Parts: sequence; C-alpha cells; structure tokens
Amino acid sequence: LAFCSRAALSANTPVTLGHLNSGNDDTVLEVPRAAAGDQVVLTPAITLGTLASGSTSRAVVRYTGLSNGSTITNGAASVNGTTNLNGRDLYLENTSHLTGGTTRLWNFQSAISGTGNVRVVGGSNPNGSTNGGPRIRIQSTANNWTGDLYLERGELQIGFTAQVIPDNSLAIFYPGTRMTMGNTAETIRGMVGGGATEAIPFNSDFASNTGNTSTVRVTLTDTNAANTHVYNGAISNGSPGFMAVTKAGAATQVFNGPCSYTGTTLVTAGRLVVNQAFTSAVTVSGGATLGGVMTSTTSVTATASGARVAPGYPIGTMTAASANLSTGGILDIEVN
Repeated sequence: LAFCSRAALSANTPVTLGHLNSGNDDTVLEVPRAAAGDQVVLTPAITLGTLASGSTSRAVVRYTGLSNGSTITNGAASVNGTTNLNGRDLYLENTSHLTGGTTRLWNFQSAISGTGNVRVVGGSNPNGSTNGGPRIRIQSTANNWTGDLYLERGELQIGFTAQVIPDNSLAIFYPGTRMTMGNTAETIRGMVGGGATEAIPFNSDFASNTGNTSTVRVTLTDTNAANTHVYNGAISNGSPGFMAVTKAGAATQVFNGPCSYTGTTLVTAGRLVVNQAFTSAVTVSGGATLGGVMTSTTSVTATASGARVAPGYPIGTMTAASANLSTGGILDIEVN
C-alpha cells in the first residue's frame, strides 16, 4: 500500500500489516515523497498482524523517495503515530537511490511498543545490490519495545531529541553497517557483531552524527555477569562531534575493532576489553575492570579502591601513554 498524498490518512487510522491469510508474502506500507519539495507525513496506528503458523511474511515500512514516476527525491517522509510489534519483527527500509534522484534520509517517528525486534535495511537496491547513501532515522522518545535492534544494511541515525532505543536492547551490527547518534546520550544493553566485509562505503561503525557538535555518550548496561558481547566494528567521532562510552553493568563488552573516538571512556562496572588501538582516556571505577591488548595513545586512570587493570583477555600486553593506579587501583598481571 503506497501513499502519494500529504494528507493520506486521518491521524491514528488503524493499519494492520499481515494477517492469517497473508501466506509468506511480505506486507508493505510504502511511503514515497509527495511532490517536489514536499513530503509525506503519516500518523497511523500500525499493528503487526497475527500470521498463520509457519508464515515467513515480513512486515515492512519502506521509503522510496519517488512519486508519480518522478525520480526527484527532494522531500523526506515522516511516519509518526504508533507501532505495536505484536510478537513480530518490523523491517524499516529505504530505497531512495534510483537513477535521476538522490539518496535521502527519512524519519520513523512512530512510537514502537510490544515484543519483537526492529530491523534496519537501508541502502538496499531492488536488484539486491547495496548502496551506502540511504539512511533511516528512529526518533520517538516513547519507544519501549521489548527486543533488539538489528542493523542489517546501510545507516541508522538515532535520536536528535533524547534517548530513543530501549535500554534493554542489544545493538546487533551486520558487516558494513553504521549507526550514528544525533542525541547526546543513548543507553543500550550492549553492542554485538560488525565487521568490514560489505560493499558499502564504510566498514561497521558507531559514531556521532555528522553535523552534531556535541560530545555524545553511549552507555552499555547489561547487568548479567555471565554475558559477553563482542563488537568487531569501529567506534569513531563524527564531524565535528565526539563519541564517548560508558561501560556499566556486570557483563563483559569486547571491542575488537579500531576505536578512534576521543571522548572519555568510563568503566563503571563489569569488564571492558579493548583489543585495538585506542585514543580515548579511560577511567576505571572501583569493582570494574579494564582488559585486553589495547594500545592506547592516552591515559588510563584506576585510582578508585578496587579498580582493576588486567592486561590481556586472558593473557597479553596492554600499552598506554600513562597509567595511574595510585591509592586504590589493582594491576592484575597474568604470567604464561
């Protein structure tokens, strides 16, 4: 179902994506640009309908950037209202790349609730090839879904007003995907996946959004000490903004990719393992641990009582420009 009018629906009109009779076909709400210089703004009450057992039908909200055969894409759509996942996954897509037009950002401002995952598929061409330009922005500060956030392709922007990802969601990066922060703070459970093997103009990356002049901080909060989350992508500054990281919660977070961000890193609980070059000054709190084979160009401070610096994971060498463990810090040395 595609809309080409700015006032396509009355506010809060119920829209159900999927049904017992849907079979395995996808159900798609398609949002093109309304007219040159204009944009579609929809405010529906979306529900992901109940499917027959075994159905593989996907629920998709897609932005194309096109209208009435035009290839000009100078208007970005917004979908507001509400979305109830109802036990299913929601796919957000952007295909605003076609010949004659330009790739566009579009805003999914619908408040997402219910149980299920949100999956971002930006930069997907109709022939299956990839394109790094199209971006998707999730913006509602009322999001409270129970599930994870999957970056399957392209770039996701989060925020610009306040925190928008539920605190208990994992951010799961596929190779070659990117997430950028427009707001100044975001809390998630942890970061997983990433890599550098996708035909998109960037490797996996988590960064502050281009144009954001603030320091933005992501806080990782998994409280389960038995969990280890491994992120293989990069963490970088934007232009001109800066990234910063807080490792909270009892779980272990591993950074295997290049970390070129220059905001501070705070390890307040659990264990942070860094296995790459590092350009962020690190402060370790009492009861928390910094580990890995990090090669840092900045400082490590672990002066709180019980703050641990533990080179390797489980064994290896850590290098830093300076380290201060006076008054209370613990240096764990493991001997082979």
